[in-house]
Amino acid sequence: MMYHRVAEARADPWSLSVAPSVFAAQMEAIRAVATPIALRELVRRTRERTLPRRAVAVTFDDGYEDNAAVAAPVLERLDIPATIFVTADAVGRSQPFWWDELPAILLERPTLPQTLRVHTRANTHEWELGSAAEMNHLLLERYSTWKAFEPPPTQRHRILQDLASLLPTLEPCERGEVVEQLRDWSGSDMEAVSGRPLSMAQVARLASSSSIEVGAHSRTHGRLRGFPLPLQAQEVTGSKTALEEMTGRPVLAFAYPFGATTDFTSETVALVRQVGFEVACTSDPGAVRPASSAFRLPRMHPTNWRGEELAARVLWWARSQS
Repeated sequence: MMYHRVAEARADPWSLSVAPSVFAAQMEAIRAVATPIALRELVRRTRERTLPRRAVAVTFDDGYEDNAAVAAPVLERLDIPATIFVTADAVGRSQPFWWDELPAILLERPTLPQTLRVHTRANTHEWELGSAAEMNHLLLERYSTWKAFEPPPTQRHRILQDLASLLPTLEPCERGEVVEQLRDWSGSDMEAVSGRPLSMAQVARLASSSSIEVGAHSRTHGRLRGFPLPLQAQEVTGSKTALEEMTGRPVLAFAYPFGATTDFTSETVALVRQVGFEVACTSDPGAVRPASSAFRLPRMHPTNWRGEELAARVLWWARSQS
């Protein structure tokens, strides 16, 4: 299972948030119909063919503070193991993740300037908002359930899709410069954006939990496929080193940023293996099988499903694998 946030979200175009009450019901459902198991144990026992029936490993990507404040108490109460993949350089940072700022800037502000120009080191990107520069609260509310994989209903939504494709390809400093340009252009206030990364104290607390393993999710959450190999090495090795210093424990699990097979390369996989990770997760959908590579593990992505729906899906997945 691949989660991100456990929180109520105003706009959630990436489907990253599961409401706290829903998450608790989902974990109760997993405890009732499945066998929760730690990620690395799931991989080992799959290979050994000693996996218990309906084995489920719970994971989280990015490293949001609500993983510690909201999710961890539920997991500990129900004795459900989980792996939380942390973006190392974000820990302790007051700024939100950029993918949370984009919707706050483009999809929640009634008035925006007519023209957006974003300067990168290679190009200047320009968009005209047209009639979408002014959107009243009724229109903003109408589109609040829009998802980024759907056709864009307005120019604002198209710009969000374009920026979401551009930003992951930029090296970390340049990515930060572009986000700063967007803040200046829109007059947005970071304080209005919900969700923050974990603090160092929260990471240490999670690492000390008997239910939770801290894994790495790169240093800065860029799309590794587009980075030169030395920068990929910094992202992979640097995240392991930094998180081991924070926790005082080995960090043995990795999740590729964005995570689809198109977001990393065979060289990335080799790096992850060489630096000492034992398993690595993708975001590709599927169940782990004996033939699955430990460094290309698929995951399912629950959204705001009721507990009964998640239970039914787990049972269906189990039957489909038998």
